[in-house]
Amino acid sequence: MASVAKGFNYGEYLGLVARRKSPNIESMSPRARKAYLGRQLRMVEAQIGVVIDRLADESDESPELDWAEHALDEERWSSLFSLGYLVAERDALVEVIGQL
Repeated sequence: MASVAKGFNYGEYLGLVARRKSPNIESMSPRARKAYLGRQLRMVEAQIGVVIDRLADESDESPELDWAEHALDEERWSSLFSLGYLVAERDALVEVIGQL
């Protein structure tokens, strides 16, 4: 849904999320820790969906452009880097949740 909103800035959104004070996970009970990490995992998966939608929308806007020409777009590179980071974060969360 956020990819449809005009003027949505994914970088600002990530900055706001990062500034949010996170709880002390080590002091949580195992059940609460698993629930918290599960919620974080769902948020990361939603963010991945937003980035994928944005990349798909950008590629639909100008299908006549060659990938090599379109790949130099700064916003596209930013989205790809964000996607890589989010996928790594998702994998780490999945691994930690699996160990709990």
